[in-house]
Amino acid sequence: MLKDTHDGIVAKATDDIRQDLATYGLQISRARVTLFSLRKRNGRYFQLLCDGSFEFPPTWDRQGMAAESVARLQIRLIALKKDMEAMSAKIAAWTLRGNDGFDREVMVPTLASPVHSPSKLAHYESSSIA
Repeated sequence: MLKDTHDGIVAKATDDIRQDLATYGLQISRARVTLFSLRKRNGRYFQLLCDGSFEFPPTWDRQGMAAESVARLQIRLIALKKDMEAMSAKIAAWTLRGNDGFDREVMVPTLASPVHSPSKLAHYESSSIA
């Protein structure tokens, strides 16, 4: 889902922003919360980073010591919110600048076969003959 979000933003951008864009995700599984970020690297590679994993205690003690993990998660979520707000301001500038109201068709590089691969070329040659 992070890559689909990344590709959707790149398709709407007016410039090549692939190296500057980061998308963020949050996975909640039972008592564990894991934070992720996805960035484009050179070539056709993406880097998925685990930015932290937090687990809630199974029981709460009367002294409030178990609340430490909740406080650490809240601090990390506030920092993540700041990162996401900064990135969303950049995305707004990248996608709205020079927008003339017409949708542009943009080829977004994905994990699919490149257009110039032998299998794609054979498909296009056979369809143009028919």
